[in-house]
Amino acid sequence: MSQPYDSVIPPRQSSIGLVTYELAKRIARSCDVVVYLKKDASGKSAELREGVKFKFFRIKADELFQTLIRKVFGNKGLSKDPRKPLFASRLYFWWYILRVAMDVKREKCDIVHVHNYPQFASLVKTVNPGAKVVLHMNCEWLNQLDPAATAARLEKVDLILGCSRFIAGRIKEAFPEVSGRCHALHNGVDPDMFSGGTRSGTESGKSILFIARISPEKGVHVLVEAFREVLKKHPDARLVLVGYRKAVPRELLVDFSDDPRVRDLARFYEKDYFSQVKDMIPPEDEDKVVFTGQIGHDDTVRYYREANVFVFPSVWNEPFGIPVVEAMASGTPVVATRSGGIEEIIEDGRSGLLAERGSAGELARGMMRLLEDGALREQVVQNGRKRVKDVFSFDRIAEDLLARYESII
Repeated sequence: MSQPYDSVIPPRQSSIGLVTYELAKRIARSCDVVVYLKKDASGKSAELREGVKFKFFRIKADELFQTLIRKVFGNKGLSKDPRKPLFASRLYFWWYILRVAMDVKREKCDIVHVHNYPQFASLVKTVNPGAKVVLHMNCEWLNQLDPAATAARLEKVDLILGCSRFIAGRIKEAFPEVSGRCHALHNGVDPDMFSGGTRSGTESGKSILFIARISPEKGVHVLVEAFREVLKKHPDARLVLVGYRKAVPRELLVDFSDDPRVRDLARFYEKDYFSQVKDMIPPEDEDKVVFTGQIGHDDTVRYYREANVFVFPSVWNEPFGIPVVEAMASGTPVVATRSGGIEEIIEDGRSGLLAERGSAGELARGMMRLLEDGALREQVVQNGRKRVKDVFSFDRIAEDLLARYESII
């Protein structure tokens, strides 16, 4: 079951929508699979694609209800406690989830796989007591939100997955009683999609790429500051930023975080974040920085191949970091931050370079090392490609997921 706002079907997929789609079509080779998602402009109620049945439900009523609550009570919703935001309440997309839960009952599903929302998982289990419910966490919400409410909801969950050992470990620390049913399941990539074709990045080229949301937690402001340092030594360098130009709402990330670096991001919510980032670029360097906006996932392949260095400057503890794996699969050397699940992807100095979160200086030095040292660049590329194939391919992850399903059935 996708999050109600996710884009799942290509070409424009959210990160969790991408994972849902790729795993579903692989699991469908041996199981009957239904994916629930929001109804799009086509108005279809169901569609069969790559062996997967997709069923669509309207979310307009839920959105209108949430808008009304925010108008009356503000963005924090019904509670002033930052650990009890609207998105963690039973009212959040309640009508959508109830209809999905009822359809799960009609479909007689044995396993229901829910992303990120323990209250969704709890409701599905209440309506379908005979089904096994899997809660798949792609963020730190379980250890950040109200612990009493979260613990009660986790009692109804049969299996808890974290998209990295970092996320799974944080859950176990906060709720040791669920340790035995909490495991890591990495996100992944289709290596064949990114490894084929011809790379157009050249030995002497200086194209630096970023792909992700243009949002404070992704550290775009740090990257722009670091790029200004790179330009002092490499005035012909170019920075390309690909991604949706909308910051994650403050109440979904900053207000309840116990991480000082994340709490500090509150300063970027006084004005539009994208505008603040653009203001950091001196007029004389504006032609060296390109913002493409959001593009289809398939279109990212070309950008990876054209880049000489990929940078992922996350300031928060990144739950996983799918673009990092995609860049490695593409043969693009990566500089990223020591944040959350990224340290499980990159072996520092071997399959990529790591910098401290929030350090523009370290980020700049990493970029320049890869631009200037051809031998290091080749070593990182070869090791990165091998690591993706061995550890992070969707085929392997789907096998791991099926084994987890079998363990609870």
